[in-house]
Amino acid sequence: MKLAHVIGFVIPTFLDQFNGCMLCITIHPLTEHQCIFLVISCIILSILLIYALPLLVLRDYGGIDAIKESINIGKDNFTDTLILFVIIVVLNAIGGGIPLAFALVLPYTTICYTLAASSLIEETSNTTAVAGEIE
Repeated sequence: MKLAHVIGFVIPTFLDQFNGCMLCITIHPLTEHQCIFLVISCIILSILLIYALPLLVLRDYGGIDAIKESINIGKDNFTDTLILFVIIVVLNAIGGGIPLAFALVLPYTTICYTLAASSLIEETSNTTAVAGEIE
């Protein structure tokens, strides 16, 4: 990448931007194991934090409380959360591949997360109420 591109005298081409991106990657290289660890940990966090945004809205939680509750709901209902995550990832991948379809898919996924969170919250509160009546 030439200095003129960085300063802004010349409009960089796609290949110039790609070479600059590769330069950033080669400056801070990660090992293969570090990359795998980062990807897996990000996927697990994404699965467990699915319900954080809906909890902020539905229960009027603060940020930390919503994250804690989202992790608890995600742990208690891991298979349901994993299935929902896979479906939403597939929908976002399809929607992201089609121009302007992502604008339609993103609100749909947010609504799906909110509906799933509200049904799991109701299910959890009903289970807690029934367990309290049994005691």
